[in-house]
Amino acid sequence: MRAEALAVLSGHTDWGLIDCRDALLTLSALRDNGAEDWAPSHALLSALCDRLSALYEAKLELLAATGKKGLLEGFLSKLEPMVDHWDSMRRRRTATRIMDSVFAGRVGQGRAALLMRDLVGREKGGWLAKDTRNWLSSLKRRT
Repeated sequence: MRAEALAVLSGHTDWGLIDCRDALLTLSALRDNGAEDWAPSHALLSALCDRLSALYEAKLELLAATGKKGLLEGFLSKLEPMVDHWDSMRRRRTATRIMDSVFAGRVGQGRAALLMRDLVGREKGGWLAKDTRNWLSSLKRRT
């Protein structure tokens, strides 16, 4: 039963900052406690703790990096509300394609949920700076 629960947690792909931290604290306490009833699942428990620890650190780094705005990002954040209506049409077409793929069986519900979550995240802002950053980095890779 414990191995099954750990397998479900290992397969979970949608960890947020808070739930990742809470799960890491709980599972680390179980791992470090050394209870004999967890001994058969110790390897799985340790692997999950290592994965959650790396994921939590990555999320903290992303959180720290989001507060820094350069001159270009400041300009793009002012420009974004003026062109957001174009992105809203793009988001609507993308959402329709995602749902069509789910109905056709090309995409699973879990993957579709992640795609839709990213799409809804664009509505909250910052998409123009992010897209510009990705475009500039792709230009740098070409040269």
